[in-house]
Amino acid sequence: FDIHSSQDLEYIKKGISRMLNSRLSWDKKVDVILINSIHNQAADFQLSERAELISKTAEDTMSDFILTGSVTELAGSFSIDARVYDIENNRYMPFFEHSRKIDDIIKKTDRIAAVINKKIFGRTTITWKEMETGQKDDKINQLRRNPEYLMKNQHLEKKEGTSPGWKIWKKLF
Repeated sequence: FDIHSSQDLEYIKKGISRMLNSRLSWDKKVDVILINSIHNQAADFQLSERAELISKTAEDTMSDFILTGSVTELAGSFSIDARVYDIENNRYMPFFEHSRKIDDIIKKTDRIAAVINKKIFGRTTITWKEMETGQKDDKINQLRRNPEYLMKNQHLEKKEGTSPGWKIWKKLF
């Protein structure tokens, strides 16, 4: 993981690596190889040669997937981006989370790991179950909301000047 921030967030970089290692490792099915063991290879390549680095790393470590990512700080918010390269199919899958504060980066990284586990390895984790439950709860709450609030939250309203006729009361008063 790369860190793009004006702050020194080296501890976040180490924490994310350890966390993904523990969340993605799966006994006799998924072995995670940390960057430390292949760091000498990575130092030889420039950023523009990223595809070669990924290909060579996969070849040298006999890996089916390579995970890369970054944490970017912008105006106090953090973007956590990850890519899992599927070597056999020659494609990658992007994963993304956004955190409004630094304290949520670990929680958001856990969510990324849960999605990777489910989508790539077909593995259901506790975090994935919580995420599914949360989505179901959101849908139920949306169904139970007052219709006035639903109309405000939906993208049914058009821009100023093109509103439907039944909203004329806004113009009159």
